[in-house]
Amino acid sequence: MSRTDGKTAMKRRWYWLGLLLVAIPLVYFVLRGRIQPLSSPPDPRLTLESPFLNVRPHVRYVGDAVCASCHQDIADHYAQHSMGQAMYPTEQAPRLEGLSETGSYRFQVGRLMYEVTMRNGRMFHSETLLGRDGKPLARIEEEAAYAIGSGTRGRTYVVNRDGFFFESPISWYRHTGSWDLSPGYEKRNMHFERPIQAGCLFCHCNFAHDEPNTMNRYAPPYFSGFVIGCERCHGPGELHAEKPKKTDGIDYSIVNPRHLSPELREDVCQQCHLQGEERVVKAGRGTFDYRPGLPLHEFLAIYVKPPELTRGQKAVSQVEQMHVSRCFQGSGGTMGCTSCHDPHRRIQDPERVTFYRQRCLACHDKQPCSLPATDRRQASAEDSCIHCHMPRLQSNIAHTALTDHRVLRRPDKDRDLPDAGAILSSGIVPLRHFHADRVDGSRLDVQRDFGVAIVNVARRIEGQAPIVPLVRKAQGLLEPFLKQWPNDPAGWDALGYALRKQGNLREAEEAYHQALKFAPDREQTLEDLVEMAEQARRPQEAVRYQERLVQLNPSYSIYQLKLAELLHQVGDYEGSNSACRRALELNLIHDDARRLRIVNFLRLGKFEQADEEFLALVETSGEDRASLEAWYRNQKQKLR
Repeated sequence: MSRTDGKTAMKRRWYWLGLLLVAIPLVYFVLRGRIQPLSSPPDPRLTLESPFLNVRPHVRYVGDAVCASCHQDIADHYAQHSMGQAMYPTEQAPRLEGLSETGSYRFQVGRLMYEVTMRNGRMFHSETLLGRDGKPLARIEEEAAYAIGSGTRGRTYVVNRDGFFFESPISWYRHTGSWDLSPGYEKRNMHFERPIQAGCLFCHCNFAHDEPNTMNRYAPPYFSGFVIGCERCHGPGELHAEKPKKTDGIDYSIVNPRHLSPELREDVCQQCHLQGEERVVKAGRGTFDYRPGLPLHEFLAIYVKPPELTRGQKAVSQVEQMHVSRCFQGSGGTMGCTSCHDPHRRIQDPERVTFYRQRCLACHDKQPCSLPATDRRQASAEDSCIHCHMPRLQSNIAHTALTDHRVLRRPDKDRDLPDAGAILSSGIVPLRHFHADRVDGSRLDVQRDFGVAIVNVARRIEGQAPIVPLVRKAQGLLEPFLKQWPNDPAGWDALGYALRKQGNLREAEEAYHQALKFAPDREQTLEDLVEMAEQARRPQEAVRYQERLVQLNPSYSIYQLKLAELLHQVGDYEGSNSACRRALELNLIHDDARRLRIVNFLRLGKFEQADEEFLALVETSGEDRASLEAWYRNQKQKLR
């Protein structure tokens, strides 16, 4: 062997030795990975058994037009259904509001004037702040990009600020035939700044392209279908459109709910008609991931009040009401929404009374109503079953009413219910999983969902009732799951909150950073970290987190105003004023922003600008002038 050959052989030996040294730890970690779980739970669309082929995630949605090409008659009927009119681009929405293409309408609430204007077929909503003399001071106008609602009860409207969706403060109500503040705005007017989250759109559109972990950001083209489409109830239609596949008379290329078990059939309706107290999207899933034919509880965990807190109450979802009815309980679970409702067409007067009467008599033909016909016709000339047994109830949504789905034999009286606040104080969570009889409570993911729901409740009631017993319980439910399945930003965020409210700040911060590791732009986590940094008196750190929030969602004045407050704390008065100005451009009613600008000008020695801003505050604020002048004098005295 030559010297050169010897060197080559030596290099080969070192090469293979080096490769072996690299391979050994790789093999170790591969083998270790086999006995350790994935970072997220498996996708139920892949793992759950179903005879229907279109439940798998690779099967594509094709849109209603493809469905209508073969099912035109059904499509025509469905277009008249409220689900088939759930949402439109406002330019394409049927004109139910009575406005002409160039019309306008105004109404006033306090010192705010609201106006709806049509220009070239596009609808614009505006809010004008009036001065003490009634003259306009400032105005914001936004295009009402999308109209939500079939018009059966009314419509509300979506404002699109560069992909960030907000609700307009202006809605139209069919019952009164008038424009008014949007539902809930009479108690808390959020102007053009009520964020529309994916969960809000879930039951009003076919599919929204929400950006995960953001509050209200959506990606173009924003929607795939506006109305609740065929595929929301039947699943994606790609396979069916290409080649239907029948076995024993059933086409398994697409879901027909009539061929599902009663539970799976009801899941299709419960997507939207089981509102619940808390709806938790399961770890690893998206808001719109559910596919008909699979169990809904594998995608959404829906929690309702326990029976002892709802018995006699009417303001619960239609599904909950139906489940406590004697009709449902007597059916052994076989009764469902479609026992009475036709999901493909809208039943209108005068057919409505006869249609539902026939549905009732399908079960009650041998045991009809015990009241004599003359007595029944005194209550309802048409002898309507639902007139007595399913009356209309006033809802908590302005100008609307709902049907009582408890199917009461006789009108009942509401009774006093246990005090929910006392129950919360005891550490008992007033929530139960609606599908508790179908889920294994020992599963870590089921426990995780309950932990997230508990934290959601704690966030909502913080300051009104003790929450430490609740978050301590949530911590015990969340930690085992996150150890097993760490890629769960919502879970880490909930754990961070639970730890923080118990005073475990270091562990809380670690949990929050785990959330950001998997979702760097998660807004809820950044908001919590801002609060945490403030409480720890680390204002510069709070500023950095808040600047990230403003960068992520520049269209939300609440973020801008918070940044202004934090910049003021660190002495950046010019930066604070700039953030205040942006907040006021997005929301006219920010007295706090105007006050802060005044203080900033005083700190900067710009007394002329401070006086001008004070005069603007006097005009825009609802507070009396004497109180404002006293406040201003006090701010000036602080500089001496």
